[in-house]
Amino acid sequence: MKIECVFLVEIYQGIRQTLGDDFPIGLKINSSDFQPGGFTEDNSLQVIKRMESLGINLIEISGGNYASPKMSTGTSKNSNDAFFINYAKKIKDLIHVPVGLTGGFRTQSSMENAVADGDTNMVGIGRPLVLLPDLPNRIFNGSYATVNLPWLTTGIKSLDKTIGPAIGNSYYEQQMARIANDEKPKISTNAWSPLFYSLRVQGLAALSPKRAK
Repeated sequence: MKIECVFLVEIYQGIRQTLGDDFPIGLKINSSDFQPGGFTEDNSLQVIKRMESLGINLIEISGGNYASPKMSTGTSKNSNDAFFINYAKKIKDLIHVPVGLTGGFRTQSSMENAVADGDTNMVGIGRPLVLLPDLPNRIFNGSYATVNLPWLTTGIKSLDKTIGPAIGNSYYEQQMARIANDEKPKISTNAWSPLFYSLRVQGLAALSPKRAK
């Protein structure tokens, strides 16, 4: 199925026209949304090739959504794997634009190996950076090896299953808010605090099926 990305193209062209040819513009795009009948890897590749032909400067690979939150849950509870590395490598071999990869990087060795092995040109760090805002400096000074992300739980399995991914998102939103207020991130496995934070910020919408799935 051919994908029409008119809206995306118009946005890109407007940015390029305003900022000029020398301004670097990147595109973060899902490898797939992991939904039946949804956005597939083939669809993603079509969009990427179209944007490359227009002059995009960077493609960043990610994936998932609230209904299938691969970026939130990863591949397993103890996974240190980059979630979409195979797709990033596939894309990198098919286009001439630098490729970035975000999702799942925890260890310094996995970041270094992904670049050294040619799987990606750049590494995006999300959740580890929230918990360790000075993570890049730690890498440079040799004091970083890995970070264990907390596995949040309310202590109620049925509730964890229903709202777990959404609460995971809220936990990191909560830590970013602490950083913005010049406070240190609080590492905890207690899901009740981010649940109340989410309710306070978003109201009952925080528990909507779209967000909680």
